[in-house]
Amino acid sequence: MISHSVAQRIAKIIPRLATNHDGEVIASVRAIERILAHEGHDLHALASIIEIGDKPLQAFTSTSTRSWRHLPDAWRAHLLTQLMSAADLSDWEQKFITSITRQFNRGFCLSEKQIEIIDRLATRASTARSAA
Repeated sequence: MISHSVAQRIAKIIPRLATNHDGEVIASVRAIERILAHEGHDLHALASIIEIGDKPLQAFTSTSTRSWRHLPDAWRAHLLTQLMSAADLSDWEQKFITSITRQFNRGFCLSEKQIEIIDRLATRASTARSAA
């Protein structure tokens, strides 16, 4: 999973890919690769995130898929990233999502209570996004 801070750094570089100067394009791609490599990712991971888009949050607007349990692992990782960037999280919720992200990345199973909280936060975020 690509962290929110890494995504922000990459987002600042991507506009430089639109230049007509090939050297700047190559330098920008290499900068993105370095940022990703520092986090243990590559361009394939970035492409996967782009392909997934906001499907994890959209899943929570569907009544049939309103649970962490029903999401594939790649979507779970991206959902956590999306939740971290939600503007309406309290300090406790931000710390909770940070902790869950660490647990998930280490392969730990989440408790029923943790899953309930994630489901609640994701439902709230998807509702807020669809209302915007």
